[in-house]
Amino acid sequence: MIYTVELPNIENTYKYEFDKLESQDENATISSVVKLIIKLYKNTKIAGVDNSAPDNDMLLFEYGVFGLSSEQPALFTISFTRQFCIEGEEEYYQISQTFSFDKENFVGVDNFNQWSTDCSSTDEWIATIQNTVGFRIAEKTPWLSYNITLDCT
Repeated sequence: MIYTVELPNIENTYKYEFDKLESQDENATISSVVKLIIKLYKNTKIAGVDNSAPDNDMLLFEYGVFGLSSEQPALFTISFTRQFCIEGEEEYYQISQTFSFDKENFVGVDNFNQWSTDCSSTDEWIATIQNTVGFRIAEKTPWLSYNITLDCT
């Protein structure tokens, strides 16, 4: 079922779906996350987004070792971001789901990113990200934490 969500409700929609995933599967993996990301992308339209242009609503997958601040240690993070543009606005919005892992499991893994619009389909995008070293390691590694944020670029 496809439904439309207004911008003020998009963050809560994502948080609800991710909370539901964790409550239904305490051993959820990054592959489970990808399935949910694609389900939300295909079935949740955002009010005011013209989907006729691919750049108006696209997905980004990225990972690497990043330090959140000088007080917090660097972690390996995997992020899934849905970037979209609402008609009549100049800025893009980004709803991101970021998963943090112990960086020791990812020694030697280079940073990586892949936009869905650089692939011919979401299936190709999924295959591309699932074949990366970081994804394959993360698939076997429990995440330490995750967060969901909505930002404007």
